[in-house]
Amino acid sequence: MRSLYNVYIICTSIKSSPQTDFAKLYEAAFNPTHSHSTRNMVPSITLIRHAESTSNSTQSSDILDPPLTPHGQSQCETLSKTLASSKSHRRLVVSSPLQRTLQTALLSLPWPRPVIALPDLQELSARPCDTGRSLQVLMAQFGSGEVDFRAMQPDWEKKQGRYRATPQACEERARAAREWLRNADADEVVVVAHGGLLRYLTEDWEGCEEGDEWANAEVRKFEFGAQGSALVETAKSRGQRGLVGARLDRTQQVVLRRSMEARWKAHLVEKGYVVDSEWKSAAL
Repeated sequence: MRSLYNVYIICTSIKSSPQTDFAKLYEAAFNPTHSHSTRNMVPSITLIRHAESTSNSTQSSDILDPPLTPHGQSQCETLSKTLASSKSHRRLVVSSPLQRTLQTALLSLPWPRPVIALPDLQELSARPCDTGRSLQVLMAQFGSGEVDFRAMQPDWEKKQGRYRATPQACEERARAAREWLRNADADEVVVVAHGGLLRYLTEDWEGCEEGDEWANAEVRKFEFGAQGSALVETAKSRGQRGLVGARLDRTQQVVLRRSMEARWKAHLVEKGYVVDSEWKSAAL
């Protein structure tokens, strides 16, 4: 049975043509039928929030798909030195297709190119700062040699259907992404994404009440649990954030998540943004 990494290799070796349905290839990768019975281990996961963007520096949510600031680019230089210590021989790098995440991934080398753009990793809200641009615009900016866009789907930036700006849609995308990551045939997968999306991806809401959000260019290390596709932060990574002891249980996490989602929704309303009518918080 072909692994997901091999599916990616197949995708990158296929020349684009009117008959090529990359959306189906992408869906196949997110709905694997193989198991890990023939593999000794699953990959370690390195999660990174993007470096500082112009939206961060100006505190403005109205900038469409903002780029990194000069300070954000400097953060990437520091990040590159941190990541250079990895001993992984087979490293896969995936990123949200938004400009600030792709720039963070590309400027924080060393790692193999192209970076794989996965639309399921885009941020939750439909604010301009969290809304991407069309595939054609992105391809013109980054080029096929820098970023592999073959996993992209039409209208990914429209915040509709799978990409709807609701907690439940983000949760479903995060679940699919975890499954993809768990099945990746690599020693390590590096993921560059967004603060909100990373909460759903890790299912970890600890610290959000105290304002302990993912910082720009922050790195956290995770492993998959013995069963299923749950991500567990390593003790060393937690310790670097000042956390000790066991992780919060599911009920505690859901309580924090509901509180955070309520605050997000109130903020959107306060700023005059339209909240999706299907917005629903997690059930206890």
